[in-house]
Amino acid sequence: MRTTEPTIRFRGTSTGPIVPLVILIGAAIATFLLISRPSSEGNAVPIPVDVERLGLHTSPIAPGSVPVSAEEAITVAREVASNLKEQNPRVDAYLVSATDPHWAKEDGFENRKIWIIRFSGLDLFFPGVPPADGSEAKGHTAHFAYVLVDAESREAVDIQYWE
Repeated sequence: MRTTEPTIRFRGTSTGPIVPLVILIGAAIATFLLISRPSSEGNAVPIPVDVERLGLHTSPIAPGSVPVSAEEAITVAREVASNLKEQNPRVDAYLVSATDPHWAKEDGFENRKIWIIRFSGLDLFFPGVPPADGSEAKGHTAHFAYVLVDAESREAVDIQYWE
């Protein structure tokens, strides 16, 4: 009499087309990530959605069309935002043509080539101003800082902190 091990089968566990499908999806994701990563070879880099909070009308432009490099703009931004020295933020640089709809006529901030230097991953607490009624001041913590650097003169134009 022959003894065999029982075979346990579960319904629906066949790998069938699932393994090739998972491999295909993984390849598609890897291709997307490689294609969509920022390029340092002179191509304009897409602007992240959170930059819209600055209130500027922007359109990306290719590096190399301005005298100030991304590295120079980041250096200027670090000097201006000296309170970030204790932080270890992620730093991104975006070259844009920007118009500030509120100051375009008064300050000439129309189609100005600027670097938007974005510091993210911050944990900066800003204490609030005590209210007149004597209650406790409410501060806020900034997680982003944006420094605008003129792409032709290296001048820091603005700095903003956001939650």
